Amino acid sequence: MLQPQDVIAAFVSRGVPQHIAQGITANMMSESRLNPGINEAAPVVAGSRGGFGLNQWTGPRRRALEAAAAARGVPVDDLDFQVDYTMEELQGPERRAWDALAQTGDAE
Repeated sequence: MLQPQDVIAAFVSRGVPQHIAQGITANMMSESRLNPGINEAAPVVAGSRGGFGLNQWTGPRRRALEAAAAARGVPVDDLDFQVDYTMEELQGPERRAWDALAQTGDAE
């Protein structure tokens, strides 16, 4: 399991303001206990493989995560990969979430 300061540092090194990095990391702690290899134990969607990784990527987002890791030749549970992928989502399909985060003044 990762330490919060390691995940925060990974985001900060990619240009994310400290308070936003702290907020994202807190959410990841809630989702996965900062275990990048965790798989949801009891998926709520019948037939689903459940959520995976720091953000508990599920369904089409999980498949996209796995495809991106395979294309890059990196393990899907790699911290740097998952942080990079989170940043890609926040600059792409999850841009509205990033825009909301950018308006915040603290980690809460």
